Amino acid sequence: MHNRDTQGIATTFFLRYLGITMVMLLSLNISAWALGSAGLGNGVLGAKALGQGNAFAAQADDPSAIAFNPAGITQVEGTWVSIGGTIEAPRTTYTNPGGVETKSNIQTPLVPNLYFTHHFDDKPIAYGVGFTSPYGLQTKWGTDTFSRYVATLSKFNMFMANPTLAFSVNDKTSVGIGLDVIDLFNVDLQKQVNVGAVNTVLGAPSAAPDGSARLQAGGTGVGFNFGVLYKPHPMHSFGLAYRSPIKTDVEGYQELHGLSGASAAAFGGSDFRTAAEGKFTFPQNATLAYSFQPTDRFRWNADVEWTEWSVFNKLDVSFPQANALQKALLVQDPPSIQWTDSFSVGTGASYQFTKIITGRIGYIFQQSPIPDSTFSTNLPDGGRHEATIGGSFSFERFGIDWAYDAVFENTRTITNTVGSTSGSSINGEYETFVNVFAANVNWKF
Repeated sequence: MHNRDTQGIATTFFLRYLGITMVMLLSLNISAWALGSAGLGNGVLGAKALGQGNAFAAQADDPSAIAFNPAGITQVEGTWVSIGGTIEAPRTTYTNPGGVETKSNIQTPLVPNLYFTHHFDDKPIAYGVGFTSPYGLQTKWGTDTFSRYVATLSKFNMFMANPTLAFSVNDKTSVGIGLDVIDLFNVDLQKQVNVGAVNTVLGAPSAAPDGSARLQAGGTGVGFNFGVLYKPHPMHSFGLAYRSPIKTDVEGYQELHGLSGASAAAFGGSDFRTAAEGKFTFPQNATLAYSFQPTDRFRWNADVEWTEWSVFNKLDVSFPQANALQKALLVQDPPSIQWTDSFSVGTGASYQFTKIITGRIGYIFQQSPIPDSTFSTNLPDGGRHEATIGGSFSFERFGIDWAYDAVFENTRTITNTVGSTSGSSINGEYETFVNVFAANVNWKF
């Protein structure tokens, strides 16, 4: 009786502070360099999974299963909470055709995650909720660099709530379903404006200092996900996970500052602001996974993920309150994106050295969905090779997972016309390296 009372008090205490933690997470400026599933994907959704190359959908045995394969939360006994975060430090070096290097400004966004799961003692049912940022972008170039007329600051900040329900069909099969509720709360695209070039296009050439442009918007959307976990034998398990596409209507504004001459006349002054609206579709994706555990101490996993990035084929932004001339001048560059579907492969292994200490190692390969013809400096993405390492310190009701990921982007040599309408060029060679550090703290109540 005393144990039940103690557990009840602990659960009440936990639920109270879980709510406080949720509010704190919602108040954060969640951002991420694009990492995982290539494109805008952020694959760092749990330190345990990252340490073994994000190969986790057929294992899925901690609260982060909500993000990888919701069927897996049937394996997480009792009531658990996991709170984690990832620090990502990307750096891109651009070399122009003349051999001059320019480095992007280092950004170190913190990407939090939070999971709560509960498994009923006497029923084959579990439920939970996850709060993550599975997509993101944050890049920054100086306002006096080659990129200034294409992109200076680019942010794509979003937050996803993922309520989940799972149940065991029998001792070999579990299934899970969930909702994906997305808040795309900050799309922020900034660049400089070549005012002199705009004046020339308008038929009144005049030298002028640069102006600035900013497009800011946000929106919400809802999708669904499901997963299956099948264990035909104690040494073998298979996982299938799927997330639906999510259509999002976005609204915001477009601002221009520092206009002069003919451009100021076209926009009614040196400063201009108008409503902006558009549509964005988060891609569907599917994962197939396998896990092999020949002993209690050793496990090897492999996951293959497909992402339908081809839904992101253009920058669908309109300015309903602008006149025809203003709309023509505000057209996005490049107006067509034409991304392609991509695959990623992750594999990794874990070994339990002692009852408390577990080590992990992994590898990830990801295709880039961005073709050379529409490659832009707001997301200088290339195919990736990633080497991961991690571990856990586990106790009966408490544990810490940690991971490090070294991301090596393939060098890309670009020759396209992006930026040419502003009299600039982004042609040249791009090399990117990223340091990623992740940790999760887990409690059982």
